[in-house]
Amino acid sequence: MTIRYNLLFLALIFQVRSGLVEVSLDPTFVSEQAMDGSERIASTWKTILQNSGANADVYVVKNGEIAIGSSDRSVIHQVTSFLKTQKAWIKHYALNEL
Repeated sequence: MTIRYNLLFLALIFQVRSGLVEVSLDPTFVSEQAMDGSERIASTWKTILQNSGANADVYVVKNGEIAIGSSDRSVIHQVTSFLKTQKAWIKHYALNEL
């Protein structure tokens, strides 16, 4: 439940209006890395998304939890398509439409 409130808080601060994708990283990866592991993944994903034309905001909510948001629904679709290619790092992800 806490993650949901954090996501809504981020949405209000950054004025994300279409949706947020909540991503839980694989626990094996998280246990092997410190917080900087989540930061590295988030930074890499933001770069990849930007290079593909998807202007999304990528936030580390806490270690092992990343939120990706945009005010553009088509970008959210691109994000979910991208996440399907990142299965090695992800435990699960869910789209939270706002």
